[in-house]
Amino acid sequence: MAKDIFSDWDKEIDGQALAQDAKEIEENGGSTFKELPEGKYVVKITKLEVTASKQGDPMLRCYMKVVEGKDKGSMFFYNQVLTNGIGIHNADKFLTSLDTDVEVGFGGSFRTYSKMVDDVFKAVKDSLEFAIDFRKTDKGFPTYTVEKVYEV
Repeated sequence: MAKDIFSDWDKEIDGQALAQDAKEIEENGGSTFKELPEGKYVVKITKLEVTASKQGDPMLRCYMKVVEGKDKGSMFFYNQVLTNGIGIHNADKFLTSLDTDVEVGFGGSFRTYSKMVDDVFKAVKDSLEFAIDFRKTDKGFPTYTVEKVYEV
């Protein structure tokens, strides 16, 4: 009897989440993804959450949409795995740079951390935009430095 790989995939991969991701990609410009050059951009945050990485590890995910200039409508994606101290540090540094009144920090519980991230998202969604400096490290990893916060 042949192995039923489709059943295995249905068990291993969250099909509903995958369908939602595909829908969001379409809503954010479809498959016309272009890699943006290093530089300065003004963005709004359209998604900020703690979720699972493809490997199932806890991860901070942030979607940033460019709101002005020739790249208006293009997207940046910040993903930080939260399985070690440097990952938590980088995520906390990014969240703190968003300049909300939410106290940022990991206290040992991912559930509590996720709630804090949700609070940060509520504070920035539809009310703040950010001037960011997008760069890549020597190893090609993207970095985002928030240089200014704008109320909208």
